[in-house]
Amino acid sequence: MINNETRKPFLIIIDGYPGKIDDVATDGFSTIEVLKPPASFIYDGGENGVLVITTKPRGPDPEDIPSIGVLPISVMGFYKARQFYSPKYDNPAALNSKQRDLRSTIYWNPEIKTDTDGNAVIDFFNADGAGTYTVTIEGIDKDGNIGRQVYRYEVK
Repeated sequence: MINNETRKPFLIIIDGYPGKIDDVATDGFSTIEVLKPPASFIYDGGENGVLVITTKPRGPDPEDIPSIGVLPISVMGFYKARQFYSPKYDNPAALNSKQRDLRSTIYWNPEIKTDTDGNAVIDFFNADGAGTYTVTIEGIDKDGNIGRQVYRYEVK
C-alpha cells in the first residue's frame, strides 16, 4: 500500500526551464512527456519523475518581422519547362493518315526569341477542324515592358 503523505512531487519543466503547471494556458500545450526514473535523472531534481511540457509558440511569426538591411528573397525552386507536343507531318504517309487532328491548342512556345528588330518566324500545322482560330502573342522585353497581340484567322 502506498502512503500518499510520503510521495514527493515530480519536477515540471516548461520549455526547458523549471516551472508550475499553472504557468501554461490550457490551449498552450504543444507536447507533454512523462519521464520516469531512471530516464528522469537527466534533470537535476528529477528523482521522482519529470513532466516535460513544450508550449505552442506565441507572438508574431519570425518571418513577418521586418529586418533592417535584409532583403527578403523567396526562392521559387527549379522548374524545367515541358516541351509542348506538336505533330510532325514530315512524311507523306502522315499527311494521308485517317486519324483526325482535333487539338484545341495548336501551338504553344514559352521561349520564342526575336531578332534585333523584334521579329520572329514560327510555323505550325492547323488542326483538321474548320473555323476561326485565335493567335495570342504575349511577351516581355529586356526592359520589362509587356506586350500582347491577338490575331484571328479563319480556316475553311
